[in-house]
Amino acid sequence: LGANRLRRGFSSGLSSGNASTAFLCAGQWANFSTISAEIDLPSLLREMDYYLHLLELYKSELIKKFILCYRETVSALIDRGRTTAIDAKLSYADVSDPGRDPGTGNKLLEM
Repeated sequence: LGANRLRRGFSSGLSSGNASTAFLCAGQWANFSTISAEIDLPSLLREMDYYLHLLELYKSELIKKFILCYRETVSALIDRGRTTAIDAKLSYADVSDPGRDPGTGNKLLEM
């Protein structure tokens, strides 16, 4: 029920020209659908790929990172990312990297 309402919010946002609201609904849909298990994981992955495709077209980077996070989680749950992984990743950086130059690397290591 909740995922369907978020999908309708996404459709309404796009059809009314409000892409920001539409993609916020898509991000919440990814969150809700992942934790609620309303649909099977392969279908969830396909829908996330659809949203990621639209996010590329609309150049919405914030929500893209949010959905990529959930997509990587679902991919890991299916097969540890062996066959379901995509080139786009949430982060390519190593979190233990302090960085060579000042201001680079993981900022949490400086705390």
